[in-house]
Amino acid sequence: MKLKITEFLNILGLVFIWRISLQLISQLSITRLQTVPDIAYGTNNVNNWINTLPNWLMPFANWDSGWYVSIAEKGYIYLNAGTITNVVFFPLYPLLMRFIAKLSSLDTLLAGIIISFISITLAAWYLYLLTKKDYGETIAWQTIIFLLIFPSSIFFSFVYTESLFICLVVMSFYYIREERLALVGILGFLIALTKPWGVIIIIPLLIEYYQKRNFSFKKTDSQIWFLTIIPMGLLLYMQFLKMKFGSYFVFMNEQKLWHNETAFNFITVLKNYYNNIFFYISDNPAFQTAITLDFLFFIFGVAMSIYIFIKIRKSYGIYNLLTCLIPALSGIFVSMSRYIVVAFPLYITLAYWSQKHKLLEFLLYLFSTSLLIYFMILFVHNYWLA
Repeated sequence: MKLKITEFLNILGLVFIWRISLQLISQLSITRLQTVPDIAYGTNNVNNWINTLPNWLMPFANWDSGWYVSIAEKGYIYLNAGTITNVVFFPLYPLLMRFIAKLSSLDTLLAGIIISFISITLAAWYLYLLTKKDYGETIAWQTIIFLLIFPSSIFFSFVYTESLFICLVVMSFYYIREERLALVGILGFLIALTKPWGVIIIIPLLIEYYQKRNFSFKKTDSQIWFLTIIPMGLLLYMQFLKMKFGSYFVFMNEQKLWHNETAFNFITVLKNYYNNIFFYISDNPAFQTAITLDFLFFIFGVAMSIYIFIKIRKSYGIYNLLTCLIPALSGIFVSMSRYIVVAFPLYITLAYWSQKHKLLEFLLYLFSTSLLIYFMILFVHNYWLA
């Protein structure tokens, strides 16, 4: 028990150092860099509704953070079709914000920052335990480092759902390995209440369940029915929308206004991005850079998924692939860097590689931290990132 407490405190220390480092990057960037308005997407970040924190914390409550505040403080609002509203944001994270804010009398945004910090700390802890099962302590520690220095890991510190989502996902994988399916069902239920596509976690969890049984359906036991709890999270939110707004599918219909409508023209989208990146020279270099990064993150995620499926673990590979493909079915790759940040098998694989090739380890550290700093600077200056 002493060893585990020490390990947890070390994890907490790493997360704390990471969080302080992001704070320093934020402060230095804001105080020393004067930037022009973002011209990549022509999107302005009007966040008057979230100016309730000290200046040193405000950069961590930006863009979509305001929508979570609106849900936490005012509830869901749906005016009419064609008007952007907050129903596309799933309820677990803002409900936790409301609960902590009411319980502690803290500002709602500060409650969100606290939730994100606790969530990423727990995510790191369970990822450490999960990786240690298969690869030992050295690779487990390395995995946590890659989790924290991944370029878009900055979203784990913001008032966004990514930290809570990855926390619940890693916990569900850990406990299904422990055969605690009742707890996995509850965690899956919460995952389905965190993001619109969270319900798909049931697929890799089922693969993990049968992988431990050598994919023999004859070895199925009665506990598998606990996994049927998972879709109830989505169904509960849909029932709420039906009762409040008259339709189960309000959140899906509203996705069109956010350019996230699920589509099945994936090959066409891939061709369009390929043409835009390699053959089309935009008059807007900022936009060209942004879509190129989105595309590269997608390609990286898919390629890694294939490797992970073959070499690491099948359930991990499927989960990794789904985190890339489901958002891409919207018809665009915008925000792909944020979507794949919750793909925890990436960090295990990078840690595994880095132990075999020290030069690769150095290059991964250099590239990842450089891009992380770049992303942080963009975000705190109200540039659209993901």
